[in-house]
Amino acid sequence: MKKLMLSMAMLVLAAACSNPVQGARSDMPVPANTPEADNNKITVDTPMTVSETPIPESRKILKIKLVDGKYYEDRNPGPYQGANYEGDFVFEISDEAGEVLGTTGINDFYNGQTLTFVDPFELVMEDYNGDGLPDFTLGQNMNSNGKLYKLFSVGDDDRIRELPVEGQSELYISGGEGSRYSVRLERTGPGEVSYQAYDQLMGETASKTLKWENGAFAEVTRETEVILDPLPETVSELALQLSGKIKGVSLPYFFYQVEDGHHFLAEGKIEVRDNGEFSAAIPLKRPTNGFGSVVFYADLNANGRYDLEEDTEWKLGSAFFAFEESLVVPLSDLGTE
Repeated sequence: MKKLMLSMAMLVLAAACSNPVQGARSDMPVPANTPEADNNKITVDTPMTVSETPIPESRKILKIKLVDGKYYEDRNPGPYQGANYEGDFVFEISDEAGEVLGTTGINDFYNGQTLTFVDPFELVMEDYNGDGLPDFTLGQNMNSNGKLYKLFSVGDDDRIRELPVEGQSELYISGGEGSRYSVRLERTGPGEVSYQAYDQLMGETASKTLKWENGAFAEVTRETEVILDPLPETVSELALQLSGKIKGVSLPYFFYQVEDGHHFLAEGKIEVRDNGEFSAAIPLKRPTNGFGSVVFYADLNANGRYDLEEDTEWKLGSAFFAFEESLVVPLSDLGTE
């Protein structure tokens, strides 16, 4: 009977050893700051997948795998709370059947530094430089206001390449739509993207723009402005005659918004001629204040529509003027029109 029980115990032990937890390397101890660290060890024999994303317009999958390093759980509140994957990673492209088509080491892009990702995530893919190939951002934690991201592209040869940014090894990005480690950049024109970055000195978030030229992205300095011909000292009719010229980057159109301090009197689009000049007659609602202003904005997301939340990030100029007294109505009468 004792021999039978001993044989059964050996069978159970052998079965347990033949089914190790999947992961990055063998005989990996649980970190000492976890309750399970007393006697447990995790044996892992295969890479651990931390990201899996379908590649647009293909039947391929792009995975990020931990191939050498450690896995542990951090229960302390903060940027590393959750399941931590730390060490060396690869990009792996496979087909629908799971056959590996190409792999690219990731840490080499970061000068061999150890990388850390917390919890599984998906990549956000867009064609940012206009070459017809999907691109994506991949980030690492920086501080509470943002992360440091690199730009990558999926090549025709199933390899991943970094998209260089002139003068910057990484982009400091605050917020953004997407996953924890991959955010979407806003496409603002052909080969042009924008993102938000928190300015530590100014204490505010600013919009930055990159343009793809000569095989690299470069930051665009916004020096475009509307040079407006002088307005009359007093506007005597419910229309505003605007004319002038765009200085700096050539734009096919821009947006305007007219207000009197209480409400908006007009908003819309002004077309720009090839020589940069423009002219427009803008009908106005009746003002409730003797003073008005007009502000000009560029189409930041290049969709042809005036979007209050986004396009107001790129201001092109403004002007102030007065209304003839006969045009002004009391604010209380506004709802009767």
